[in-house]
Amino acid sequence: WYLWALALDGGVAAQLVHWALGLLLALATVVLATPILGRSWAVCGGCLVLLVPGVSNQMTAPLNDIGLAVFTTLALAAWRQAALDDEDSRWFVMAGWMLGGALSIKHLALLFVAASAPVAAWYAWRQPERRRRLLLGAAAMGVVAVSVSGIWYLRAARQHGNPVYPFFHRQIAGEGRPTLPADKAPLGRGLLALASAPWQVTMHPERFGGRGHQLGLTFLAALPGLLFCRRLRGAGTLLAIAGTYFAGWFLLRQNVRFLLPLVPLLCVPVLWVWIEARRLPLLPGLTFLAVMFAAAGCGAVAATARAPSKVPVAVGWEGRQKYLQRHEPTYEAASWANALTAPEVRILSQDHRAYYFNAPVTRENIYRRQTDYARQISSPGELALHLKAAGFTHLLLAESLNDRGIRYNNTLSGLADASLASAAKNSLDVLIDYQFKDPDGAVRRYRLVALR
Repeated sequence: WYLWALALDGGVAAQLVHWALGLLLALATVVLATPILGRSWAVCGGCLVLLVPGVSNQMTAPLNDIGLAVFTTLALAAWRQAALDDEDSRWFVMAGWMLGGALSIKHLALLFVAASAPVAAWYAWRQPERRRRLLLGAAAMGVVAVSVSGIWYLRAARQHGNPVYPFFHRQIAGEGRPTLPADKAPLGRGLLALASAPWQVTMHPERFGGRGHQLGLTFLAALPGLLFCRRLRGAGTLLAIAGTYFAGWFLLRQNVRFLLPLVPLLCVPVLWVWIEARRLPLLPGLTFLAVMFAAAGCGAVAATARAPSKVPVAVGWEGRQKYLQRHEPTYEAASWANALTAPEVRILSQDHRAYYFNAPVTRENIYRRQTDYARQISSPGELALHLKAAGFTHLLLAESLNDRGIRYNNTLSGLADASLASAAKNSLDVLIDYQFKDPDGAVRRYRLVALR
């Protein structure tokens, strides 16, 4: 979808694809919640999804977590309908189709499958008279999902010998980086850390991928209220899937944006707490709802706070180039690189943002995994020689200057600094050196360096 948008227009059109997927996520939440809460409250659930800061923020960027959440939510909604409707088994096919879409978008969908499978099995086990139909439907769902998504896993297996490459590559192919490095689990992986994880993820999202992907205060504030609510048929299924998924997320990679598939599932029990609060006496009930609405409103405030800087370009007061200089971290470096007269510019970059570069850009982390080049460089003066021999002409160095936002591996920047501080400093020429501060407060330093 992004490729079509890039072909038709450019980066802005690609961002609009994910913006539309955000609206689809809200509608998918309505579909999931309607059989449980009724249409009116389900619509409230769709609105609540859009108030989650991580959702509204990702709608403005061409990522893939909202797209994944859309398909996992629709797959779950279709499966529930299939499990409840004994007359129409076509819902299993629809569920498989949606699940195949999720599996095609991101490997994380496999975790959602692993979290949902025990719940589906338990549901079938408790209904002996319907067990055969449910198991056959689940099998049909799996066949359809594999038919839709299997080509991507076969492609990875053919090219890398690992259908889920680059994950678990060491276990499957006997090489590659570990899938579960310690730096991907800021909390660690103990039971006490798991118990504190909801609080940590909510209150300190910068430790788990950045405040731009935070889930907001609503879920942490409302979900404990379930202890005082009546049982809601259907909510237990959603909570069981969400809890199992969260435990898997905790054991694998603790990045807060990987939790977005849980947002529609958790909106249902949150709304049930709100509904049940109407049974409280007048003053406590109003106080509780005021606190809940304030927590939800924080998401709207976060989204609104991001808007003012976009208004000038949206209404035509600001030109495209000036806007990109303010909002695209690598645009200034790209402008310099595009102005170079060298016929064969090729850049090794520590940052993944490369859309505005006219020259070929290679991700440093990919090159490092493929070649382990740092081990082949024994002295500072060998850096430029090695990378020039590999065909590179320039480096784009990126460093985080505070503890917010993305953290870069400093292998390349460390080697470059050592080279610049040594007798071989003439082998590197710093063309531009600047800092960029994004709306979340993260400050980064960028340097475009020529290899001599």
